[in-house]
Amino acid sequence: MAKQNGPYRKESSWRPIVNAIATYQQENGYPPSMSDIAAIVGKSHTTIRFHIDKLIADGIVTREPGRVRTLRVIEKGRTNEETTL
Repeated sequence: MAKQNGPYRKESSWRPIVNAIATYQQENGYPPSMSDIAAIVGKSHTTIRFHIDKLIADGIVTREPGRVRTLRVIEKGRTNEETTL
């Protein structure tokens, strides 16, 4: 696979993941785990981790390193509590 430089543009790949994170948090009051996201989206844990790492690098999603269930969706500098996707 070729290295991708610049912003993560393949929205059809990452949008379902972002929507899963935002929806899960709204419905449950806390962020999903990687396994939760994988089950919702129907992809492997490895695939989810790849996409999450790209989303973090591009500032679409954030998380606290070393802690579980800390994923947050950010859109134009606002957290998902302020923005519905």
